[in-house]
Amino acid sequence: MVPSKIGKDRKNSGHRFDESWPFLLSFLFYASAFELFPKMAPDHTPSFYLFIGVFVCFLFLLSALIHESGHRIASRLTGFPYEGELFSVWGGRPRTVEVLLASDPRIMVVRMSGPLANLIVGAALYFWMSGGDGDPVKWELILFFAKSNLFIAFINMIPVLPFDMGALVLSRFGMKKKAEYSGEEKDFPRGVIFGWLLTVSGILMTGRGRFIAGFALVVLGILLIRSCLSWRERLGLASCLERYGIDWAVTIASKPLKAEETLDQALEAFRSQGKTTLPVVDDMGVLIGKMEWKNLRKKPVESWHLYPVAEMMIPLSWSESLSIDPPDVSQRIFDLLYCHRDFVWVVSSGKLLGELVPEKLVDRYRMERSFSEDLSSFHDRVAKTGQEDRSTSGSSTP
Repeated sequence: MVPSKIGKDRKNSGHRFDESWPFLLSFLFYASAFELFPKMAPDHTPSFYLFIGVFVCFLFLLSALIHESGHRIASRLTGFPYEGELFSVWGGRPRTVEVLLASDPRIMVVRMSGPLANLIVGAALYFWMSGGDGDPVKWELILFFAKSNLFIAFINMIPVLPFDMGALVLSRFGMKKKAEYSGEEKDFPRGVIFGWLLTVSGILMTGRGRFIAGFALVVLGILLIRSCLSWRERLGLASCLERYGIDWAVTIASKPLKAEETLDQALEAFRSQGKTTLPVVDDMGVLIGKMEWKNLRKKPVESWHLYPVAEMMIPLSWSESLSIDPPDVSQRIFDLLYCHRDFVWVVSSGKLLGELVPEKLVDRYRMERSFSEDLSSFHDRVAKTGQEDRSTSGSSTP
């Protein structure tokens, strides 16, 4: 939702406009109302040109709203939250840096859906314009609307600007001066840059009327960038898992239900713990299934004391628990965390130990990565200081 007031100090949960927009809209109004359209159609009244200037500003704002609507629609479809940004001609400023971390592949879909919405609208307008001739003023406005959408899509693909693609690239790869990558990590920035070039080439080809080839390049570019980001994230998490294991990330699980307990006892457990799904164990503490609160409705309330939990529980599939004795491999852990976002039950020799929350692994990886970057900067600063001290002492020696 876009607020009606323009101001950098306005705070809400939606989008805001900063002080750069009056400058841009004033420029568009002047260029269209006093320069472009009076020369193109000189036989109209001044009030008509003023209306055209206002309408051009409206079209550009509409292009920006189409961009944000793409983000919002993708956010609802994927279930991944999209936080509002400050609208700025100089670059959208995210409210939290964590929003830009691609630990979840769905964030790539949410981030790229904005430029993709502009690209679709721009391509559709170009396709419509190719159908025939008409009033030059009307076609010029449609052309401006199409170019506005393609322009917004284009600038959101540039890695060095703080927009969608640029923010993702900068946050994931830290493309700073003298950035060093070792081993396989060298392939990540190359893959992202190549994917970005494919995407931009597709936008340019779409703008020239080659819709099929343009869309194909855009899709290939986005898929390549998404794969590179996911690959780097998985390798980073793999290094954390190999170094620390998963024992440290296991928290005490909810008090499990016992198979011999009755349904009325299960109801009390659901109410006291406030969860909709609880693990079920046997008398030896071995995890044998799970119980969902909605399964209680399958039996009459007055007969709940007659049915044991074992009769109503759901058997666990292989993809709903992790083992640390014997340990599961990293690939299986990745697959489970991808399928189960909230938590995964952890067992040792079949016995329930606790729950593994995926966000704890991601937080540990972010901390390790941030610490390694800070440590590298510290070593570089110490080495530079040592070189300066040696050069100073050498120059002072007679």
